[in-house]
Amino acid sequence: MPDSPLPDPILLETDHLPPGFVNSDCSFIVEGGKRFILLKGIVVFAYDLVDSASERMLLIQLHLQGSASLADIHRASGISLR
Repeated sequence: MPDSPLPDPILLETDHLPPGFVNSDCSFIVEGGKRFILLKGIVVFAYDLVDSASERMLLIQLHLQGSASLADIHRASGISLR
């Protein structure tokens, strides 16, 4: 029996991702003027949306610990960390 060829890979359409989706492990929820950062469904960070210094620091920490790429963070939050 000949081997069947592998199917074409399915590309993830980022335009249709739910709001707050960062990647398979990380997501954001905005509620009551705060952003909550979840890793595998557990809230690990929270900050007031008006606190831009905390926002940048926590998003950079998310990247430095390897939980999200800069591109993932930018796509989900609209914030550029470069």
